[in-house]
Amino acid sequence: VFISYSRVDLAFVDRLVLALEAHDIAVRIDRRDLPFAKEWQDELVEMVRWSDTVLFVISPNSIGSTWCEWELAQVEKYQKRLGPIVYHPVENDRVPDKLSKLQHISFAPPSDFDTSVDKLVGQLGTDIGWLRQHTDLADTARKWKAANQKQARDFVLRRAVLRPAQTWLHARP
Repeated sequence: VFISYSRVDLAFVDRLVLALEAHDIAVRIDRRDLPFAKEWQDELVEMVRWSDTVLFVISPNSIGSTWCEWELAQVEKYQKRLGPIVYHPVENDRVPDKLSKLQHISFAPPSDFDTSVDKLVGQLGTDIGWLRQHTDLADTARKWKAANQKQARDFVLRRAVLRPAQTWLHARP
């Protein structure tokens, strides 16, 4: 997963990262996984593309944040599964539609952190095979699109790969 959050909420996010990693879930966040001397926006795009799911931490700090909105746009662009989690409740009319229309998991009191983590871990495992194929096929498509005409042939889905990809498309959960 990639976690989109406001830096003000870092203590909660650090606790969440540790809990998810304790359940063997690979997590990337901008504070820890941005390599030195790289263009950070490009790296954030790579983290979104790498992920099977993007978790968006809802709080008064993240709603309205320019960078959190930018990350949401990347989620939409790359058609990633979006998982809203509520750290601190926000009035519904302030929450963007793409988040408010989705079922969320609350970590806000009186919710128990460990119970919420268990619920989140269970949901992250739902349809994971389908999501991983989505990530792989999207990466192949991106490489095909970026390649020159000669190289592009290497990324065309041939019969052995095309049929499973078509089956995958029609089996969307």
